Amino acid sequence: MLKTSERVRKEALERAEKAQLEAEELVAKAQTEAEELAAKAQAVRAQIEAEEVAAQARQRTMDAQRSRSECSRSTPIMAEFDGNPINYQSFVRQFTAYIAKKTQTDDMRLLFSLQHCKPDVRENIERFTFKIRQRVTD
Repeated sequence: MLKTSERVRKEALERAEKAQLEAEELVAKAQTEAEELAAKAQAVRAQIEAEEVAAQARQRTMDAQRSRSECSRSTPIMAEFDGNPINYQSFVRQFTAYIAKKTQTDDMRLLFSLQHCKPDVRENIERFTFKIRQRVTD
């Protein structure tokens, strides 16, 4: 009877050891699977992040293109001054708004104003400014 109970105990121990080995194998397998899933999740997060960055870059590009096209569409065309005194106030307002505020020297303003005058007006202004410069240097 002792031998039988010893044998039963021995078999129970063997089954317990076998069950423990199987449990350890299952735990190791579960850890490996968990690590693989974590790596896949990290890869998916990186891909999502890359797609978000790409989407933001596309949006910035589209915004820049839209801004450029809006600027090109809304660029005002300044009329040339024809020498008519009635049109002078309008020319001065346009010139001030579009050019004078953006230039830093009077010489640059004069150069730009000449570019926006009709040829005969331009010649008269050039003659006049030449006479003034001659007086200043004399």
